[in-house]
Amino acid sequence: MAQVRLAWWRDGIMAEQAVPEHRSVEMDALRGAERFADMRRGLVDMINGWEELLVADGEEWATMLPAYAHGRGRGMFTALCPDHAEIADRAGQVWALWDLAGHVADETLAWQVLETARLTVGDGLQDEVHRLPHMLRMMAIPAISDVLRGRAAPLRLTGRLYLTMLRIQLFGR
Repeated sequence: MAQVRLAWWRDGIMAEQAVPEHRSVEMDALRGAERFADMRRGLVDMINGWEELLVADGEEWATMLPAYAHGRGRGMFTALCPDHAEIADRAGQVWALWDLAGHVADETLAWQVLETARLTVGDGLQDEVHRLPHMLRMMAIPAISDVLRGRAAPLRLTGRLYLTMLRIQLFGR
């Protein structure tokens, strides 16, 4: 059923015009966004990333994780920040993997997800992430920091995460 819903979103986003079978408050708002045409490819990539997660079985995690991160994280971040696509790409992938690691019950798999995220951080991302818009910075900086410390995303908003996001909103870092 989840794949059917993802297909509905993909078809609605890719349609050149709004059609009755793809009408909803959310879809109308998305299609009404100022830079919707520029965001379209990234949004479809994000949907494809979620689909990677749905169709993977236990044997395919090593190849699925980069495809999931590329789709969900890169898709969303580059859709929202096309001006800094390379930075948004890497930061988005790290964020998606960090978030996934925090929601996986299998500790071995969570570690594998975090390791994939750590390798994605690479060199220089921490110094370049300040170029992203505030909203994306508030998502990326805690993710990068936690990944480098071997921590996954918390299941709920913690005091530490809240204060980190507040600091980024107020001071930009």
